[in-house]
Amino acid sequence: MGCFTLFTSDKGDSYRFLINPSVYAGSLKATLKSFYYQRCSMPLDAKYAGIFARAAGHPDTECYFHPSTGHTTGTKASPKGWYDAGDYNKYIVNTGVTLE
Repeated sequence: MGCFTLFTSDKGDSYRFLINPSVYAGSLKATLKSFYYQRCSMPLDAKYAGIFARAAGHPDTECYFHPSTGHTTGTKASPKGWYDAGDYNKYIVNTGVTLE
């Protein structure tokens, strides 16, 4: 364990790198926290979200069926989940990849 550099005569010194059993712990924590920030239909509490705290957005309690579903009328509730990209939509394929 420790911080190291490698040296080769043709390339010189490498960047410093860490060898440690928990070297990725910070990255894992940040990745998991990103799911909190992208939640929809639920508020983000200032205790956890800091300056990114906000009220619940897009309750999605009345989502209209797309014609490709075979339904021509009606709605279905689809609360919670995570936003996808900047369009604030949710897509089942992307949710499946997230939960995989």
